[in-house]
This record gives sequence, C-alpha cells and structure tokens, in this order.
Amino acid sequence: MTGQTNAIIMNYGAGAKLHAPTISVSGSTLTITNPAENGDFCTGYNVYKSGTFAFSVTESTVNLNDYFTVKMAYLLTARCTGEGMTESDASNNAIYRKLS
Repeated sequence: MTGQTNAIIMNYGAGAKLHAPTISVSGSTLTITNPAENGDFCTGYNVYKSGTFAFSVTESTVNLNDYFTVKMAYLLTARCTGEGMTESDASNNAIYRKLS
C-alpha cells in the first residue's frame, strides 16, 4: 500500500466514501480518471446514463459501442467503486453521441 492509501484508511476507515472520478468522451471512447486521493481503493466504475445505472467496468478506457446500440445522445456519469468502500459521488457529465 502507498502512504496515501494508508492515510485514507487511517483517516476514514473501511467503508469510507471514494472521491468522484472525472470522465471524458472522444468519439466512442469513454476515459475515466480515478483521482489520486482514492489510492488503490477504486477498483472499478459504475457508469450511468441519464442518472440510471448502465454498466460496470474495471477498465479506465471503455469502447461505448460495446454498451450502446441505439443511435442517440447519451448523458453519462461514472462513480468509483471498491470492495469495502462506499461508492463515490457522480463524476462530471459527458455526452456520447452514437452516430452509427
């Protein structure tokens, strides 16, 4: 564990709420950035479309064509998840426009 990770445990204990990630969309690629404050505790992400759960991933780069098939615009957010930790608040919003 890193010193920063140890600090999270000492300051907040198991079940601490993770910090929200940031997201961006370029073409059909969603990039999720885990903030450094989470250390190694963020082990995955829940992705939401218009506030409704859409899917979970462990990767920080996702091909959205694998998850969305209908041609339309999707308003996306993500939340950090980790075993024994409380899911983070939602990230910033990003729009994915499925064109084909």
